[in-house]
Amino acid sequence: MRRRLSASAQRDIAETLDWSDAGFGPDARQRYERLIERGLLTITAPRDPVGTRRFEARPGVALFHLRHCRGSGGLIVRNPRHLLVYRRPEADLVFVLRLLHDAMDIGARIDEAV
Repeated sequence: MRRRLSASAQRDIAETLDWSDAGFGPDARQRYERLIERGLLTITAPRDPVGTRRFEARPGVALFHLRHCRGSGGLIVRNPRHLLVYRRPEADLVFVLRLLHDAMDIGARIDEAV
């Protein structure tokens, strides 16, 4: 399975990790970076993982909250607040649109990435 990240998703990840480092320190940044990578690996599976939900306002767009993989791989992130926004434009491709904080207006932010 292939995976591509939009420019918006790449920017979101960099900004999230910078914020994590500034607010919680380099160890927390490293843990969150591993959590994001675990989330990316999880959504790249042939089927949508447990916890995935469809974004009704945008057909074909799926949301996966990082809390669903926080306990895997020895990760200790108590309360992850981000979700991966993605779609599967081809059977063997996952295209990540955004990494968004769960308090954001998801619909408006998805429109920015498309």
